[in-house]
Amino acid sequence: MNSPPSLTKPHCRGCASLWTTKKVQLSRAEHVLTYPADFWLIATANPCPCGYFGSSLRLCSCSGRDLNRYRRKLTGPLIDRFDLLCTLSPPLSDEELRRPAAPPWPAPPAAKVHSGRPPVDNGQVPAVSAEALDFLYLAQRKLNLSVRAFENTLKVAKTIAVLEKSRLLTEEHMAEALQYRPENRGGELLC
Repeated sequence: MNSPPSLTKPHCRGCASLWTTKKVQLSRAEHVLTYPADFWLIATANPCPCGYFGSSLRLCSCSGRDLNRYRRKLTGPLIDRFDLLCTLSPPLSDEELRRPAAPPWPAPPAAKVHSGRPPVDNGQVPAVSAEALDFLYLAQRKLNLSVRAFENTLKVAKTIAVLEKSRLLTEEHMAEALQYRPENRGGELLC
């Protein structure tokens, strides 16, 4: 579930019903179907409506009233239903973004793991040039890209390089990927 504070009261009541009865009922015309609904719910929420409260990258644009209203939705019956709560640190720095992510668990030795990345002709994802990464880090600072936007831009650039059958992801691939970002449609320059 993304952003529980955006749920309305009827939605919260519906979720509470699922959690307590572990069943979901679908009613259509004269028929009612009941299905088991025993599940783990994992949810995320921003620290505030704009998502930048406590960030060193961008100032929070929320008023005190907005913050109070948002936080009131995260208390009481909704938050009580979660067994585990974790608070994440503010967005990552350049150094943290440069470190390769460790896999959450080791891959089984005999299994072929699909990474979700498009293969090049030889089955390899193009290598990323140092210039392309530097360009993306510059864009992250100048355009205040979130970690998600950073990762998505890198993914799009890799796809562009694959479509061009390039073995190296270049600064040009990265620039093209950045042009597809919704907030960059206005043509903001990086220099």
